[in-house]
Amino acid sequence: MSSQISSEISTEMTVPRFFVPQHSSTGAWAWILQRLTGVLLWIFLGMHLLATHFGFFTPEVTSGNTGYTGPASYNSVMARLQSPMFIVDATLLVIAVYHGLNGIKMVAYDVWTGKTARTIISWVLTLIGLASIAFGAYLLYYLV
Repeated sequence: MSSQISSEISTEMTVPRFFVPQHSSTGAWAWILQRLTGVLLWIFLGMHLLATHFGFFTPEVTSGNTGYTGPASYNSVMARLQSPMFIVDATLLVIAVYHGLNGIKMVAYDVWTGKTARTIISWVLTLIGLASIAFGAYLLYYLV
């Protein structure tokens, strides 16, 4: 009896190759991407906050300033969005939407366990994510 339990425990504790089981569903990849986007969110959000509130990574604006001239002024933000820092804001948009909606999906999967409910949840969150990214990209593109 105890040898049977120990053999079951030892087979369950094996580490899969590259941390993803060979015949896994997309759940393993969602788990890995959730952790990866969490780390990237810290990096890109930090860069965004440094640029927005302290003026780092923002090109110097010398003309056309009226009124407030700090790093969050209209002209400074437009200069940042017309520079390569635009990539940071666009990447932050995609990472934040994926990370947030994937987290909501994981919580919803804990509540609703049926295959039909999970399919509906996945499709609804995918459509919300695509609409959010499209709207954010539209605003980023037309702000510049």
